[in-house]
Amino acid sequence: MSATEQVSNFQVKVQEKLAQFQKVAQERAKGLEVEAKKAFDLFGDRAQAELKQFLATAQHSTREQWSKFGGELVKLGEKVQQMAHESQAAGEAEKIAEADKAATEVH
Repeated sequence: MSATEQVSNFQVKVQEKLAQFQKVAQERAKGLEVEAKKAFDLFGDRAQAELKQFLATAQHSTREQWSKFGGELVKLGEKVQQMAHESQAAGEAEKIAEADKAATEVH
């Protein structure tokens, strides 16, 4: 066998082996792709379910927080009104005291 025939045979064998490796790699890639799609679908469904649960919880919590905020705002308004009434009553009492003092000074 001549050197050119040996090189030629070697090239053919290398090409055959590369074709075999490529075929095996493609089969493995297809298998991995199928598994990846399954995992993505599974995790995608779980992620969607968790996201929906999270949004529902957040929406409920937000409503609850706004409700509490509204209650606290009402309490604050009532205190401000009470302070205004007390201030007004104190002002009227002060005016009455000044009027009494002025009346006693005149007599």
